[in-house]
Amino acid sequence: MSKILTILVIGMGLAIVCPGTNLYFQGFETDTSGWIPDTGVGSPDGTITQVASGGGSLGLTAADGSYYAEVTNSPNSYQAPSGSFPGFGTGGFSFFGNSTDPAPYPGSPFVQSIDVYIDTSLTMDPGVQQGFWIDDSPSSTDPADNTPMGNGGIGFGAEHNFRLAYNGTSVAITLDGESVPLYTVTSSGWYDFEFLYSQSDANPTDLSNTTLTIATPNGPGNGIPLASQTLTNDADGETLENQYLAGPGYTWLPVWQDGFSNNVLGIDDVQAFTSSVTPEPATLSLMGVGLLGLALAARKRKA
Repeated sequence: MSKILTILVIGMGLAIVCPGTNLYFQGFETDTSGWIPDTGVGSPDGTITQVASGGGSLGLTAADGSYYAEVTNSPNSYQAPSGSFPGFGTGGFSFFGNSTDPAPYPGSPFVQSIDVYIDTSLTMDPGVQQGFWIDDSPSSTDPADNTPMGNGGIGFGAEHNFRLAYNGTSVAITLDGESVPLYTVTSSGWYDFEFLYSQSDANPTDLSNTTLTIATPNGPGNGIPLASQTLTNDADGETLENQYLAGPGYTWLPVWQDGFSNNVLGIDDVQAFTSSVTPEPATLSLMGVGLLGLALAARKRKA
């Protein structure tokens, strides 16, 4: 999104998320439970490590509290190299503590979010479009998503992602492969990436919505929104109707260029919570384009 259009979106009404009921929170203050590294596919396997502020290979100050986590890439686990083009791995995923499939709808709009440290000095290999993605979907009760050959209770009609492109001085963040950035990061630091899932109206067969927001981190759900956009849940030829929107699904770090950021990223505050605020109807909307275990690999898209 151009600078002018970003200002318009902000002026039209950002989705300011007001936390309600906590559904899941992992701030890595005591352990790294709930985050699942990618193993057995790439080489070497991905890892996750609890790190005290100022420690680890990145030496970051935690976004919240006294600890954060460093996740490593599992090279080639997403897509193998082809000719001069590098391979892509993944940095693992979280199901927000879900033990049921699908997770039940919490009764109101809800947010899935993750804090990621953005280092604007990093660069990508020539020809690479993004350094990595932050990809999320909610759960779904649609019978098509819950058959033996379905999506394992995940609503891939609502699968959307932030894609981060680094040029050594700034990071352009696009949504779902759009050509114009939603927001451009010019200062290194922690940023909160939020996915707000909501029913679009009272009609059960209308499509649900996802509002993607980039915010500053400030503890669970209290960051300041920087840019926001609402997408219709009609991704990759699949849909998620209002009546089938369930609870939290997953957050995932796929399409991670092999070697980018020395195969290490800092994450913090992986969380899900209900929201008392429905997205502003004036927020810019457009049609979205476009894991349970092996289902993650089944959703791979060409980088």
